[in-house]
Amino acid sequence: MSLRSLVRPRRALAFPFVAVLYPLLWFIVRDAHIAMAYGKSGVVTRALRFTAGAVLVSYVVAVAVVEVVDGDSDSASTWRRWLFAPSNRALALFAVVSLLLAVQLLDVTTTPVWLRDVERLLGVAVGWPLIVTYLGGFGLSVLLGESLGVQFVAVAVGVSLSVAWLFVLFGWFTDAVSRASGMGTLLNR
Repeated sequence: MSLRSLVRPRRALAFPFVAVLYPLLWFIVRDAHIAMAYGKSGVVTRALRFTAGAVLVSYVVAVAVVEVVDGDSDSASTWRRWLFAPSNRALALFAVVSLLLAVQLLDVTTTPVWLRDVERLLGVAVGWPLIVTYLGGFGLSVLLGESLGVQFVAVAVGVSLSVAWLFVLFGWFTDAVSRASGMGTLLNR
């Protein structure tokens, strides 16, 4: 396989790319918030450099994962197809939910109190893998006395599992809508 075909963006890269990128962005945003709280200068420039590096690392990992996993083949299981060959509708749903979560997590808008309650409920539905792994990580850190390393891994794994959960959920949803509408896979592509 040529270098050009390896670096060409394709649908199969979407899941592994964001499964690596989102935990990295989580830590970049956390670092920026801590640095701003301590009044450090150059926070935005540093965060942008880290983000560029995170995008590059995520893309390289995604290319490597896709070379190992063949999710596009007809023999691939349904969940594997949802992860590595998502439909346009599933990708669009993922993008919209990601943007809404980013707005909420970065707290860039003012929302009414009643809407915050709805957002929290949706956040639990979307982020339950993160919640479960973080609680497990917290329990392990209490037992082992090692807090930072265990919590770091728990958050990274939890965010990645939440990404996987959304890809599977949106893949299932778009398949169900397509079957219910009688359009089959025509609507999915």
